[in-house]
Amino acid sequence: MIPLRLKVKLQLTIKMKLRLVVAVLLAFQYNQMIAQELPVYQQYLLNPDLINPALTSYTGCTSFLLTDRHQWIGIKGAPSTQMAGLETGFTGKSNKIHGIGLNLYYDHNGAFRKGGGDILYSYHLIINSKKNLRLGLGLSLSILQNSINESDFTDVFDPIISGAVTHEIVPDAGAGIFLYSPKFFAGLSGMKLLSPPGTIQEFERHFYLNSGIILKKENSALEFEPSFLLKVTESFKKQIDINIKTTFYDKYWYALSYRNNITKFPLQSISLMSVFGLTLGNLTIAYVFDLGLTKIQLYNYGSHEFMIKYKICRSDINDLNCPTYKGLIKRYRTR
Repeated sequence: MIPLRLKVKLQLTIKMKLRLVVAVLLAFQYNQMIAQELPVYQQYLLNPDLINPALTSYTGCTSFLLTDRHQWIGIKGAPSTQMAGLETGFTGKSNKIHGIGLNLYYDHNGAFRKGGGDILYSYHLIINSKKNLRLGLGLSLSILQNSINESDFTDVFDPIISGAVTHEIVPDAGAGIFLYSPKFFAGLSGMKLLSPPGTIQEFERHFYLNSGIILKKENSALEFEPSFLLKVTESFKKQIDINIKTTFYDKYWYALSYRNNITKFPLQSISLMSVFGLTLGNLTIAYVFDLGLTKIQLYNYGSHEFMIKYKICRSDINDLNCPTYKGLIKRYRTR
């Protein structure tokens, strides 16, 4: 016979361990859920080649970019993403543009870490010279390192959790097309196309469709750019962004973006994003405030993102409305 006190103690110990196992399983489940959304997806408003490599340096300019995003300020272990980008372009025969780029990023989400980079290439050609209609084709190759630090699951020692750090290297690829002119743009792309199974954090293939128009009267100080972005995963989970961007005097710009889920899916965000930007010659500075519209917003102070970008253009491609000469990014349409 087991003494009553010892029996109760054993039951409590078993319950604690079961709860811990459930917590770990939920942590992995949570990771698999949020893994459906790429860590850099939120940042496409400031750097659109993250979701479509066909936009890489299509102005033909050279640019350097840094972004820093912190999600759900006030919640311990909330996601944060830092990214550095470099892209440049050069003209070929018949005014064709070749763009190459490099994006490096690091994402920290609780016990999970993701770090890696994308190598980008794009090719742009003229479809209709009178309407200045162009088509861009792009490819990206990426290497991502995933890791889990098990010690972050709990502050209490338990032999069930070894506290080990697990790493893996995952290659991937993306592709896209982008049709654009001074009056409209449309793009279609696929990211995480290799999507190898059995990894620490499995990503579904992501497909993006975006389009918009540019509205501006002659000699007007205002320019309006309504647009949308539709994201569809390979399991047909759908999410849409509706954006409106307003530009003042070719220097100041503001964008409002509403994100909603067409397919109801746990832990996916519904949010309202405000983007404030200032472009002075070669330098662009932007700030994004992301206000969640779900119950989790009651426990945090929103998400915040900062971007600084420096752009250098050549005079022989001035006809592309490069911001160095025009004062504002005219053709970077999906920001």
